[in-house]
Amino acid sequence: HLHDWHISEAGYAEALGRMVAAHRGLPLASLWGDGTSSSSDGQLFHAGGRGAAISDINARNGSEPGVSFYTHISDQYDPFSTRVIAATAGEAPYVLDGLLYHANGLSIEEHYTDTGGASDHVFGLMPFFGYRIAPRIRDLK
Repeated sequence: HLHDWHISEAGYAEALGRMVAAHRGLPLASLWGDGTSSSSDGQLFHAGGRGAAISDINARNGSEPGVSFYTHISDQYDPFSTRVIAATAGEAPYVLDGLLYHANGLSIEEHYTDTGGASDHVFGLMPFFGYRIAPRIRDLK
C-alpha cells in the first residue's frame, strides 16, 4: 500500500528535480560545466526467458525480452531525466521527451546523442525548441 500511495512518476520527477537543484548549488558542480549541455543514452537490461513481444525485433538488441532505461545527463553529471522504455523501441522519440519534461532549473542548449538517438525527426524538431543537436553517428565516413 505504501508504494501505491506515495511512489509515483510525478513524485519521482519532483524528487529528482530537487536533488539536481541541490547538486547544482554545490561549488564543485560548476567545475565540470555550466549546465547548458547534456547527453542521453539507453542501457539495456535483459529480462531472460520468452516475452510476450518476442516477435518485436530491434536491429541493435534483437528480440530478447528486456527493458531499456533512457537517461539524460547534464554536463555537471546530473541525471535529470530517466524513462523506462521497451527494449525493442527506438531511442530517438525519447530525446526531446527528456529535454522538454524535466522538473529542474537546467537550461540545456546543446544535446549529444549516439546513433540510436539521432533521426530525421529529432534533427528537424530540435531547433524549434531552441536546442542544438550534436549526434555521434556510428560509421559516418
